[in-house]
Amino acid sequence: MRHFSKLFFFLLAFTLAGSANAQLSAGDIAFVSFDSDTPDAFSFLALTTIPSGTVIKFTDNGWQASGSFRANEGIWAVEFTSEVACGTEIMVCLAKGATDLQANPVGVITTSGSLALSASGDQILAYQGDEATPSFVAAINFEGSSWQADATSAATSALPSGLTDGMTAVAVAEIDNAQYSCITESGTKGDLLMAINDAANWLGSDNTLQAPAGCLFNLSDCSSGPGTGGGGDCAELFISEYVEGSGFEKYIEIYNPTPNPVDLAMYELRLYSNGAASPSTISNLGQGGVLQSGAVAVFKNSQATADGVVIGAVNHNGDDAFELFNLATQSTADIFGVLGNDPGSAWTAPGYSTANMTLRRIASVKQGVTVNPTGTGPSAFTTLNTEWEAFAINAIDGLGFQIGDCVADPACLITSVVVNPTSGCNDDNTFSQDDDYFLADVTVTFNNPPGSGDLELYGPNGFITKKSVSSISGGQVVFSNVELPANALPVMVTASFNAETCSADGFAPAVYPCSLPNCTPVINELDYNNPGTDDREFVELYNPCSQAINLADYSVIFVNGSNGQIYGDFQLPSVMLGPGEFFVICGNGATTPNCDLDVSPNTNLIQNGDPDAVALLYVQAIADAVSYEGSTTGFTEGSGDGLSDPATPLRGIGRYVDGVDTGRNNADFSVQCITPGEPNVNSSEYCGLPDDFMVSNIGCNGFPNDAGFDDYSGTFYVSSSCAHLFGSQDQGTLVSKETCGDAEISARIINVNPSIGYAGITMQESDAPGARKMSIIRYSNGSKYVEYRPSPNAPYQLFWLPAYTIYADYVRITRLGDYFFAAVSFDGFRWMTIYQQYMGGMPNCLKSGMVVSSYLSGVSTQGTFENVVITGSGGTAPRPVAPATINSDEPVSFNVFPNPVVDELSVAIGNAQVEKATISILGLDGRELYRGVHNINGSTVNLQLSGLQMTAGMYILTVNTGEEVWTKRFVKANP
Repeated sequence: MRHFSKLFFFLLAFTLAGSANAQLSAGDIAFVSFDSDTPDAFSFLALTTIPSGTVIKFTDNGWQASGSFRANEGIWAVEFTSEVACGTEIMVCLAKGATDLQANPVGVITTSGSLALSASGDQILAYQGDEATPSFVAAINFEGSSWQADATSAATSALPSGLTDGMTAVAVAEIDNAQYSCITESGTKGDLLMAINDAANWLGSDNTLQAPAGCLFNLSDCSSGPGTGGGGDCAELFISEYVEGSGFEKYIEIYNPTPNPVDLAMYELRLYSNGAASPSTISNLGQGGVLQSGAVAVFKNSQATADGVVIGAVNHNGDDAFELFNLATQSTADIFGVLGNDPGSAWTAPGYSTANMTLRRIASVKQGVTVNPTGTGPSAFTTLNTEWEAFAINAIDGLGFQIGDCVADPACLITSVVVNPTSGCNDDNTFSQDDDYFLADVTVTFNNPPGSGDLELYGPNGFITKKSVSSISGGQVVFSNVELPANALPVMVTASFNAETCSADGFAPAVYPCSLPNCTPVINELDYNNPGTDDREFVELYNPCSQAINLADYSVIFVNGSNGQIYGDFQLPSVMLGPGEFFVICGNGATTPNCDLDVSPNTNLIQNGDPDAVALLYVQAIADAVSYEGSTTGFTEGSGDGLSDPATPLRGIGRYVDGVDTGRNNADFSVQCITPGEPNVNSSEYCGLPDDFMVSNIGCNGFPNDAGFDDYSGTFYVSSSCAHLFGSQDQGTLVSKETCGDAEISARIINVNPSIGYAGITMQESDAPGARKMSIIRYSNGSKYVEYRPSPNAPYQLFWLPAYTIYADYVRITRLGDYFFAAVSFDGFRWMTIYQQYMGGMPNCLKSGMVVSSYLSGVSTQGTFENVVITGSGGTAPRPVAPATINSDEPVSFNVFPNPVVDELSVAIGNAQVEKATISILGLDGRELYRGVHNINGSTVNLQLSGLQMTAGMYILTVNTGEEVWTKRFVKANP
């Protein structure tokens, strides 16, 4: 009997397909165990029958966010040598290949690269096809509790394309070896997929191997799976129509006479031009998708006018031959014409020609020509007038179907079930989350529907709705406004014709429930971007309600805005949060004030946006959500555009006033000084700075500055964007308080960033750019100098501190009357006075504090200070009674001569309280040229300079008694 099937290629879609290498779909297998300890192994459950000859590839290469594999790891390609029954657990290890649990071999492994599972976390991805365009079947990640945003290392992977976490893929916490717990062993395919791919249902060990899982699986809806074609008639694709028309009206039609779907990616169409012995053009047919039983796919020239898939090989003339080649079997499926023979202008027979004619395969043909004809010339195409019907040039009305004797009654096939949510969550006007739902349109596409019965939809809660087959026309139907459960889990919808065994599944993304109490806590403050190592990140919750709230009903999640994956999930403890109270979740309780719940990791707890989100869940309903640096789908109130946390100290984003929520993230939140566990402040300027400190932007002409104080760590942060120029006018940021009379400032300068900026401490008469001052300035590498200006608006003077003070982070300036002493310390307890300066006429009250300058105007430099202590008597500074005993540039009994000096320098010291002292000669760059111990009491010390390799210029001589340091400048002259 002859049967007619008209199935257009453009209705073909992915399905459970089969030939020698059966095409599987996502969810046709599921991982149920793995061992990353030696020997590496894993097992999976077959959720459909897998025919012999099927190839599944397994890799530990991660999947990148860009849509490609990360390279340099390994692949195990398992070719099944016998059929695997649905419901069978298969064990895979390199030593034994693929076996069932009775150790019977079912497949062999071919390796590429080195698949080596890491005990510190890894992934296994199962797929078919080539690596450039893989078709993923299942995946497991055991690097963390969620898939990563990207594959940035050998141990990380994004969720592979086409898979759904929790349904066709699973991410379990990092562990060496793990297995599915067998909590659910029986049920439908959907039941088992949801149970197996739930990380909560996995058990593991870092010491004991776990593979295989060994569960007693029993599927109630096992699919027979894709079959195999076999040999002979109706077992292989062939060319069913050939069009060589005018201009570029050129087409080739491929027919599937087998009883099973066939993946066209396993075939090539090869064009042999002008009698060539090898192909001139080869085109893979994968763009045609999966070709269903009895269907055709039309391929065409790029300038042809009718429907079809454009490929390069369809560019023929009458004297060109074609070969349809099966890549899986590495064999010829069909030949049109004669390969390697040029017939002239065309192959011909009475009434037939391969030029300017349309040729269609007759219905009785059940297989292609697999052996190249041996003849030559126009008549060598011996089956031209026995297997083909001839039609006029440009006759294309037969494209898109084939009349053939192979396919009896094409089987019903549902090719796709697409679930498209059309609404958010609806709480059904109750406080229970059990009845929350969302609406979706479900589009079912099918071929060869039965002639009676209904098309039914089933969801997680059973039957949903149906449509009578008699009311359906065409190959597609849409079920509108289907109610599906909103329970934070992916939803599987099954479409099924009840008159035949014909069904398929579709998946919808998780929708969170929405039933909430009348009043819930809110996310009140967030700091996700700290300078440096991001070790002070936190989320603050606030209770705006009139009653206490038990936080045990809530959790906080962190959401990756690029893929919607949850990368942090923290259940809150049983704490009654009173009205107006705060609760702080942090990554490091040692660095975050008022932290109530310290979670991991200590650093980089919260991602830096573009965009990302933080959400507060009540059970599984979203009570509050904040999206920043853009809008994260499903986790944004209003918009998150423009909402950003700067990477500056002591700043985050928060609400003001506490708890105010208008439902607009970028309006409710703004950059503020952080106050974890305390009321928010409506300010982002000079965060935490004590009231008695003043900030002066000296000579900066509008360049921004900043200052802040962290009272939790006792740290000051001072920054400036204006450059410090050597001269009579200062530029920088001064953070100071007033001191009067004898006073002292000391601090530890722990950091200067960038490396060519400046930070230090100072005492100065005012914040005028040319004010008199005494400062100690430090570079990032620890080098320091004393900087002082004895007269207003005069160029300041420098004294470089010796090289051994580089690691002395503690600095101090002491004022006694008009004398200023500079000291350094390695520990803040034992101080070394390095320099002193007389500054006659300084006012009684000064500004004493911290100063920072940039190396380039417009570029910010930050100094970080700890252990800052500023003291001042508040009275009038007394003048010393015996100035000769105080070190200065004008001591009464300390002199050097001659000055300038050529070869010998004399040092005269009188009235010293010690017998001996260390005398040093330093260059202005701080480099020490001479050091020696001498008797100084009443003596003149003569120093020979000729052997010191001193060039002409100014030098500094110091006399260090152990208690005091005296200094004197002198000039070395040339002989």
